[in-house]
Amino acid sequence: ACPERPDWSFRDGDCDDANSAINPGKVEVCPDGLDNNCDGVTDGVDQWQDRDGDGAGDPGSFKNACTVASGWTTNDLDCNDSNSSTPRYVATTGVSGASGVAADPYPTIADGLAGGATCLVLAAGAYSGSIESDHNVELWGAGEPAETVLSGDAGDCAGGGWPGCAPTLAVTGETVTVRDLTVEGGTGMPTLTTEPGFEDRFVCGGGLYIGGGALTLERVVVQGAALPAAETGTTSTGDTYAFTSGGGGLCALGGVARGALRASE
Repeated sequence: ACPERPDWSFRDGDCDDANSAINPGKVEVCPDGLDNNCDGVTDGVDQWQDRDGDGAGDPGSFKNACTVASGWTTNDLDCNDSNSSTPRYVATTGVSGASGVAADPYPTIADGLAGGATCLVLAAGAYSGSIESDHNVELWGAGEPAETVLSGDAGDCAGGGWPGCAPTLAVTGETVTVRDLTVEGGTGMPTLTTEPGFEDRFVCGGGLYIGGGALTLERVVVQGAALPAAETGTTSTGDTYAFTSGGGGLCALGGVARGALRASE
């Protein structure tokens, strides 16, 4: 048989023939940014520490290793890694009466808030309705912002129906964190100022309304707010009124807003 040439091989499968540290016979080295053994996986497994053993990891404790270590997990969805009762979970596939654990998620955000949850992780899907919590809470999407959508009312609530206007998310005195979500729709928070013979009707903040407390935003997209058009008219008692709106994506009439959001048409 003809001898093997020094720069040729009887075997193929080398995924990077310019790097001698890479070939199908190598052992994966973690983490070096290379697919050492040509199995299609670069390095090992992204993982986060799970100190409270609830299956959700601390976002501030990332590492990459060839295997998932004891006390670590493959997600970063824990708002409080010292409390095994958080997070609780919401999914559109949840059923009424759920406990909110990962295997038995709440069907709606309102169910989670009613259960007193301070950290809710939302599976991918669209969640409709206006949201306002009566306690401090964190709302985290489980994936990219586009995958989990808080969808408020996109209808017209002008004229006689203006008291029915509602933002997609209202913060009126609590501390709320929103992460990895898209906030869409919403018709704004209605307010009323009166004086003899006149009403000043104002709607503000279709997507996000802050009237008090604090709202922190992390990787949030706001789109499609549907504030009603301005109008004037006469009330049923003969008083005149002016109806105006503003702050479609976000309106802060009080409280504190932190972070950054991206507006999308």
